[in-house]
Amino acid sequence: MNSALDHTREFPFSAEHFRVITDRIYRFSGIKLPEAKREMVYARLARRLRSLGLASFDDYVRYLEAEPSEWEHCTNALTTNVTSFFREEHHFRVLAEHAQARAGKAGAYRVWSAGCSTVGPSVSAASWRMRAVICRVVPVAPTKLFSASAALRSVTPVVASS
Repeated sequence: MNSALDHTREFPFSAEHFRVITDRIYRFSGIKLPEAKREMVYARLARRLRSLGLASFDDYVRYLEAEPSEWEHCTNALTTNVTSFFREEHHFRVLAEHAQARAGKAGAYRVWSAGCSTVGPSVSAASWRMRAVICRVVPVAPTKLFSASAALRSVTPVVASS
């Protein structure tokens, strides 16, 4: 796996290392990391190699094969895991447009908040929805909000209805 190594780094990291790790991360978690993320993958996993006391990415790939539980650590290292309430304000404008377009249609209004490290984004969506109903920006309708985290490998219903 030593083809086209970059020897200027603390840990040589080849195109093959990147391919093997990102292909397996995709199979493990569904996260697709394009070539543009190569430097991020190196930087985040280099910290993991240091913490494990490994000398190379060849060692890390072997370690991933020998220790299946390491895939969760690898996935957590490659995901952002940063969140806060109302973090992406422009997303709430999109939610308002979508809710207004759905006004009067049958069925629950559903929101999936993907890639959350905490419940902050889902609670933000729930409080936005309640405020929009109270302020009569959108009509009262059944609402279902879900939160998903690749790091926690879970999909958790946060609010069943409004």
